Amino acid sequence: DVRMALLDLKTRHLIEHVKNRGYRVINLTDREREDLIETRTVLEKAAVQLAAKRRTPQDIAELKAMVAQFDAAIETGDLDVLRG
Repeated sequence: DVRMALLDLKTRHLIEHVKNRGYRVINLTDREREDLIETRTVLEKAAVQLAAKRRTPQDIAELKAMVAQFDAAIETGDLDVLRG
């Protein structure tokens, strides 16, 4: 499973194989980072808009509970919850 995951990441050009060393994360250029941020912004905006259109009262209640749990974890310093 791990080898398949590494191969998949390599195919996506997110990591590279270094002979006799293993794998490492590819260093992106400033332009590549900017492109990635722009792309993620467009996709995340679309996802939020779709989620907002499809929300239910139960979804809202679950989100409020999650926010309350997160706020409590911040107050208590519960890193397990914060890492979630």
